[in-house]
Amino acid sequence: MNVELLQDLARHQAWADEQHWTVLRGNPAAFEDSQIRKRLNHMVSAQETLTALVRGETPGAPSAKERESIEQLEVAMAEASDGLAAALGSAELDKMIKLPRGPKGRSKLRHGYCYCRR
Repeated sequence: MNVELLQDLARHQAWADEQHWTVLRGNPAAFEDSQIRKRLNHMVSAQETLTALVRGETPGAPSAKERESIEQLEVAMAEASDGLAAALGSAELDKMIKLPRGPKGRSKLRHGYCYCRR
């Protein structure tokens, strides 16, 4: 695992996100679905958390107030993707990080493993 591969994966994720937005824009009724908005909010929050971890910061608690408008969500997701791609340039792949949550609660993983398992 190297930084270039992780940055490439982040760019691919941004492309995939844009594909989702293209479909969503073509189906305005989807914007009214609270479950879709909930999952989009989760995706943004997860990417913001990962970006904070890459930067060596302690991620804050996920926002209790979710972004309501689809426009806010789209902008936030694009900003989160850009932030992650930029932060990966200085990632220390051998450094251990504490994940705030995981399948079995709190855990510690190497940066590279964390990114692979995303």
